[in-house]
Amino acid sequence: MEYLNLAGRSDDVALGKAVASMHLAPATEEAGNPTKAFGFAVDNTIGGTPQPNPWTKPNSGTQEWVEFFRDHRIGHQLNLAGDPYCSKLWDEDIAPRLHLLFEDLKGEKEIKPSLLHGDLWSGNIGSADGKPSIYDPAVYWGHHEAEWGVSDCCS
Repeated sequence: MEYLNLAGRSDDVALGKAVASMHLAPATEEAGNPTKAFGFAVDNTIGGTPQPNPWTKPNSGTQEWVEFFRDHRIGHQLNLAGDPYCSKLWDEDIAPRLHLLFEDLKGEKEIKPSLLHGDLWSGNIGSADGKPSIYDPAVYWGHHEAEWGVSDCCS
């Protein structure tokens, strides 16, 4: 593990460019995703919470992203929370309609797997030797916009 000499925040523009570069990296064998799927080679944690990362089918797109997000992100968290009201609301009203949020993402707009930090918020961002650095990841291949939901709610 590399030691980081952290010293506060760095240039946010440089951070944005670095994260965009990570998100735009193609899913390849060298990058650990030879089948262009959502998920990751191992399960991990987000904080202390287990995060399942099963691979979706090869050459995954929008439909597989919706299923992965539904079952292994939101649905998984709700199962862990153990709140019957929220779980029932999710299972009966929200999850069956989740695909409607992504209806226009087909063809050229099809969601493709992007390499995500997975837990990007202000507490996991710093400056190491004057350059932006992100650490403590919950890495997986997902929809690039999923990265920003965590950063927005936890910053």
